[in-house]
Amino acid sequence: LFGGLGISLFRRRLARRLFLRRTSLRSLEPISRTSDLPDVDDAVRWLGEVKVSGETHMALLCHPPSAVTYEASSLGRTVVVAPCTMLPSIWEANRGGVTCTLTVTAGDGWKAERTIHIDPHRRWRDRRWQRLTIAAPSPGPADMTTVRVTLKTAVPPGGTLDNAWAIWGEPHLRAWRSADEITTSLRGLLA
Repeated sequence: LFGGLGISLFRRRLARRLFLRRTSLRSLEPISRTSDLPDVDDAVRWLGEVKVSGETHMALLCHPPSAVTYEASSLGRTVVVAPCTMLPSIWEANRGGVTCTLTVTAGDGWKAERTIHIDPHRRWRDRRWQRLTIAAPSPGPADMTTVRVTLKTAVPPGGTLDNAWAIWGEPHLRAWRSADEITTSLRGLLA
């Protein structure tokens, strides 16, 4: 009935879908893609589903040094969520890991950035998706928030480009739904 999910996990996922609006960047066309590698189409591309430590996401390969930028809008206070890691098949071969940077910019000039160094060869705790999040400011709960989201990867000092295959796990915007939207969703569910 629940596809192998426990009842509590099923309830959490159902509540998340009911109360939160999610806009996947995968459904949008990037406004820019850059890479120091010769072929940007090979360096920055969607791979399909990748499972890391029991958690599966649609993965965006972003071979360092590369970056991809999206522009997206959402109602209310928006949080940008961007899980990142390295492809599991290269954990043992890579030396030095990668750095993943999430940058969010709003139209009024506001900007925030989060960076993480991932090195699954050296640190076992890096053998999972590392979640970077940034909450964008919103003028009000019913106002539209438009942000530019840049996902950037680089090789840290002392690292090598060999097997530095960084991936982003279905980055998305998340915002609370209004009470009217929740009521409409519940009516549709119960109808």
